[in-house]
Amino acid sequence: SGINAEELPSEKVVEKVDAHTHVEGDAEEKALAGGLVPIRFKLPDGSTDLVRSFFLGQTVGYVKQQLEDLKGFTYQKITLKLGDKVMIDPLSLNDLPFTEGKEALVDVIVA
Repeated sequence: SGINAEELPSEKVVEKVDAHTHVEGDAEEKALAGGLVPIRFKLPDGSTDLVRSFFLGQTVGYVKQQLEDLKGFTYQKITLKLGDKVMIDPLSLNDLPFTEGKEALVDVIVA
């Protein structure tokens, strides 16, 4: 038939990787990403006008990366605090006391 059976598994893997890059994919992807939480950032200058929504499945590291991209802060120097809790990079937002759809105020400390 001209199809080499050994080629099929690798094609499936490529499809799976592609599906992972699109958060707006199927229901399973949405469940993994979790609901959206709007975060209002209190920046080092005291301003609180920056608000971005993140999926609860995204990591603190991802949020810090976004702050680096948006505001030019150096990733390694950013500390995020939710109330009195320091948000550490490997945690997902759903590991912290965020509530889907409820805006949270996060302090941005740049050392």
